[in-house]
Amino acid sequence: MFVLMVVGLNAWANCPQDDAYEDNDTYDEAVALNNASESNLFVCDTDEDWFLVSGTQGELLTIEANFKHDDGDIDLKLYDGSDFDSALASAVSVSDNETLSHMVETSGSYYLQVYYFSASSTGSNTYDLSISSGSAPDCPSDAAESNNSMAAAAELSMGSQSLHVCEFDVDWYRVSLDEAEKLDVTFEFDSTDGYVSATLYDEDEDSLGTASYVSDGEYHLDYLSLESQEVYLKVSLSSDGDDSYGVAYTMNTSKEQFAPCAEDSYSDNTDPDLAAELQVGSHSLVACTTEYFRFQAPADSGVTVTAAFDVEEGDLDLVLHRLTEDDIEYIDSSTSYDTPEEISYNTADAEELVVEVKLFSDAGNLGIEYDLTIDVGDPVVIEPSDDPVDEPSGEPTSEPSSEEDTDVEEESSGEEEEAEKAGGCSALPSQGSISVFTMLLALGLFRRIRRSGDKQD
Repeated sequence: MFVLMVVGLNAWANCPQDDAYEDNDTYDEAVALNNASESNLFVCDTDEDWFLVSGTQGELLTIEANFKHDDGDIDLKLYDGSDFDSALASAVSVSDNETLSHMVETSGSYYLQVYYFSASSTGSNTYDLSISSGSAPDCPSDAAESNNSMAAAAELSMGSQSLHVCEFDVDWYRVSLDEAEKLDVTFEFDSTDGYVSATLYDEDEDSLGTASYVSDGEYHLDYLSLESQEVYLKVSLSSDGDDSYGVAYTMNTSKEQFAPCAEDSYSDNTDPDLAAELQVGSHSLVACTTEYFRFQAPADSGVTVTAAFDVEEGDLDLVLHRLTEDDIEYIDSSTSYDTPEEISYNTADAEELVVEVKLFSDAGNLGIEYDLTIDVGDPVVIEPSDDPVDEPSGEPTSEPSSEEDTDVEEESSGEEEEAEKAGGCSALPSQGSISVFTMLLALGLFRRIRRSGDKQD
């Protein structure tokens, strides 16, 4: 391993030649291609290529890079120029050649990144690049077309609809929800044809939730609106599993009206900056969503915060923070399935503390009644944790999730793909930071662990 690492590092450090488009090594140095296709371009591990390509609204932009994978892997990514952290489309296979396609929504220049990913004996490779644009294949029409953008969203009908979605023809729907109204959507499709995904957005295109797996060929999404609002449903094709273009799906939708949550007098404290001030003592409250309270704790004192509620009504969690001049800092949390939730903390200096009461789930009725008690006195004895079974993080609640939509799915990313392609050695430090003795010691430890695992097996 050590010898291979040294050879690899020496090879990767070299970039023996350039092509006519250099220096186009960063997006700031991106250059336009002279022709729709170019041959014998050159890329290496220390010198990637950036190009400007033109896209026309409503046309399918297709970019192909042809190369021999055995001479080193080349990958492609396309950006719109406003965000170089999130690619519009990517091509990151581990075979000969790459093809990237993107349906252009706004006419203009786009940034193409061509980079050398995996190591070969030379640390470089040549490739031919071609760019074309035209119409996407015709997607079978349905009663909701043309609803291919948020601006052209079709009204979401209640009941059952037979619809069709394609790779470059997404479906958008809009629906108005009243306060405390719940939207239920179920998607059914033949998984041998492909997979359908769906995400719900608010009017600012912030994600409110995504459809989750129920069974093979069935996904479900539900959302409970805590206020009157218009929401937008985007249905996309995750994968196309056969030779036909697109996937047929059935969408079943319904709405259910609940009684609004019985708010307490602190209904606007749903953000740390809006934390309501509480006095030490007990307070009868109602959690309709996550809410925040602040209080003063003197120096050298013990603080105990308790939230007591009926577990048959749902589940609450507690998080304790401290306020600083510029930020809010986490101190501790209590996230069991039981009641009460309790946090104890000893102050050294006088502090302003913030209690976050999180509505983890309710039992059908909106909101949970609870008693929040804040005790401040002498320092308390804080027992070590017994490692209770906490709730899994990210588990859905009755509130909308903040899960982000990912329109561009890559086969693998960053360090994971590099480790897979380079045989797991890419994570090693650079030459000179590991001694031969350290490498031999690590190798001996690995063999000992492996022998131990063989014995257990």
